Amino acid sequence: MKRVFLFFVLSASLTLFNAGQAGAESSFDLVTIQGSVQMQEVGGKGLYIFSIWNGNKKSFVDGQGKFSVQILANSHPQKLSVRDDQGKTRALALIFSQGANPVIFDARSTALAVVLGDPDLVKDSAGMEKISRLASTKASFQEFVLFLKKNLPLKNLEALSHDPAYVDLFEACNREIFHEDRAVIKRSLRDAQGKLEELLK
Repeated sequence: MKRVFLFFVLSASLTLFNAGQAGAESSFDLVTIQGSVQMQEVGGKGLYIFSIWNGNKKSFVDGQGKFSVQILANSHPQKLSVRDDQGKTRALALIFSQGANPVIFDARSTALAVVLGDPDLVKDSAGMEKISRLASTKASFQEFVLFLKKNLPLKNLEALSHDPAYVDLFEACNREIFHEDRAVIKRSLRDAQGKLEELLK
């Protein structure tokens, strides 16, 4: 369970770093997008959309679940979150600035963002759509979405990441969608890096 929670935190940190790198490349050109939060699937009070490009201003979600927020205006994937008045994450969505309207936060968008982890695994909206379609065919992903529909109204995402059922579904999704555990993928990458370094000596 610790591995999954650390992966969740690391994923969020990588998202911020990659977004910062992308911003440097694009001179911080921003675009305002519109969207909605499916309130029956997302709990918490004082909800707002977190984007590092929104400055110190909080983009609050109104009574109908509507919002507008600034994101980076480029083709890089970006991860946005819905946070509550305690600063806890209640939902996630992966977006591209092109064709980003409207952005919808719900159990499915959260499941996809959690399973994918690092948004830089996809390079464009077509790649995102391909992964989204693939995920939808997998039983574990469908079960993960149902789990989040039941639990996101009650708990924040950090708390849920400690739930054994969440952990099992997360890892099952990785096996079904990516055909191996993330731990195996990371180990393979480290091994490949080690072999490359040996060749370069």
